[in-house]
Amino acid sequence: METFNNFFENPAWVHEFEILYEDISEPLKEYWVNGDGSLTLLNEPTLLGVRRNGKWGWVNTKKEFVIPPEYDSGWVLCYNGIIIMQKNGYFGGLYRSTLATAFGFKYSYLSCFYNQTFLAHDKNNMQALVKPGEIFLTRFKYLGFLEFKKRKDIATYERLDFWGRKKTGIIHVETGSELS
Repeated sequence: METFNNFFENPAWVHEFEILYEDISEPLKEYWVNGDGSLTLLNEPTLLGVRRNGKWGWVNTKKEFVIPPEYDSGWVLCYNGIIIMQKNGYFGGLYRSTLATAFGFKYSYLSCFYNQTFLAHDKNNMQALVKPGEIFLTRFKYLGFLEFKKRKDIATYERLDFWGRKKTGIIHVETGSELS
């Protein structure tokens, strides 16, 4: 399978794509987020972001759309098998292997937090922990999460209690269980 490895080092190839599309972005790189927070590149990029009619999609080396041009930005991230994208002003995600929806496009922000746990923000910038398939580990009641230095599956949190006062504690990010 041909890849987009070193795409921008080949001026003729870049020019060929620039003629066909309004704009091009970086090739889609897929990473695995390790337990210590470091990244491992999984394979060479096989998709290139291109803009057509003002929207972004991703094509293979044969210039065939694999992901249709319906997204807001050509800058996307693929962590732990989920491509995080933006559509109609909202973030969501697709499974890289099947391109099926992993997260609906309804979040003001979405990011990989730890392993298969993602951090979603609602319109009020409240945060929740959620897994692909929109399996919510918590409700949107958190103001923020910070990773622990020694154990990455544990985080500190800050949220509002029933009376609207700030509360801090510790949460297990794989289950959403508050530990304190």
